[in-house]
Amino acid sequence: MQRIYKTLMLLALFTMALQYSYAQTGDTSSIIATWTFDYETALRSMDEDAKTHYAKMDTNRRTRLEELYKNRKLTFLEDGTYVQEIADGRKREGTWKVRGKLLVLTDADDFDYDYSIVELSDSRVSIKLIITGKAQPLLTTLHFTKN
Repeated sequence: MQRIYKTLMLLALFTMALQYSYAQTGDTSSIIATWTFDYETALRSMDEDAKTHYAKMDTNRRTRLEELYKNRKLTFLEDGTYVQEIADGRKREGTWKVRGKLLVLTDADDFDYDYSIVELSDSRVSIKLIITGKAQPLLTTLHFTKN
């Protein structure tokens, strides 16, 4: 369960990888903000296998997934650090950097999560987890709106 939680937290962080503008202009200022996870959009953007798996989940698991993601906040700070907070108040912190269209989030355990920046605007950011290994998270593309 902790591995799933950690993976979900990292996915949210990558979604906040609004560094796409950096890839275009070298300016990271557009990502520096607090972003709120758009749970409904993330559900709609799941691939067909994930949608099938989600449809088979019992109510308790769906509720837990929603609690982990809905209203999650991701804050990117100018000093290259981030804070991710889920609705129950739990927080994760780490560092972030952008390399081209790649957002790299490094957690407190020094584990890197790589995201492809799909969309970065003044009001929205979408990031897609670059999957390595056998893990197949349900939400691979994370969508955020600026607070």
